[in-house]
Amino acid sequence: MSPTRIIELKMDTLAPKILWFHVVLIVLFAITYHFFNSPWSFHFSLSATFLFVVGYFILIVVHELFHLIGFVLFGKVPISSLNYGINLKLGIAYATTGQPLQNHTMRKVLLLPF
Repeated sequence: MSPTRIIELKMDTLAPKILWFHVVLIVLFAITYHFFNSPWSFHFSLSATFLFVVGYFILIVVHELFHLIGFVLFGKVPISSLNYGINLKLGIAYATTGQPLQNHTMRKVLLLPF
């Protein structure tokens, strides 16, 4: 069954907004963690910052891999139709397939990493 409507997102305008949203969330979570962990002290650790950034990128890769697994499990698409990568110009990682999916299947794929 072919889709009656295709939803397309304009990543050129959406990606910068999402990137800033991530930056704000990271700062808010860091402040919240610091407040509950040790509210009366402050110290900066370059190694802890480096480990956080590396861990964050690893979680992004794992997140996108779960989307690929969802495409295969729920969408029943062949592995050859999967596409995975990083767009440095937009600052995003992506996992997609060349085959259109029904709306309920796409919801399952998008929610699988959570």
